[in-house]
Amino acid sequence: MFETNHRIVGNGVVSYSEIGSICTDELGCTHTEFVLFAACESGQTMRVVAKLERDFDGTHLDRVDEANEVVQVLASAETSYSWTSATKAFERKAFQIDDYIESKENCACAMAFPELRNGKEKFEGL
Repeated sequence: MFETNHRIVGNGVVSYSEIGSICTDELGCTHTEFVLFAACESGQTMRVVAKLERDFDGTHLDRVDEANEVVQVLASAETSYSWTSATKAFERKAFQIDDYIESKENCACAMAFPELRNGKEKFEGL
């Protein structure tokens, strides 16, 4: 997986995409793109399935533009928003979401808010 499309979407909050593929002889390839929304200080992270293509069952889902539109709306909001309201913005569009606490700093947070590492393992790719 690699990170791309880094954006600051709020005070200490970033968004970025993770893109990757896994291939096996038995099932062929699975290609994914996730849009992630991360609070740099706490490590709270929301991973949104934006693209999924699987050879073995013909799945082809591409909602990357739609997921990025939700991020853009949140980033351009004049008022602050809670994590719950950000989650609901994706849920209203029926996105599959995983919410978890990350113990490692991501590249977007390392670039935009390195002072908010807060004990997480430092991102080493810079």
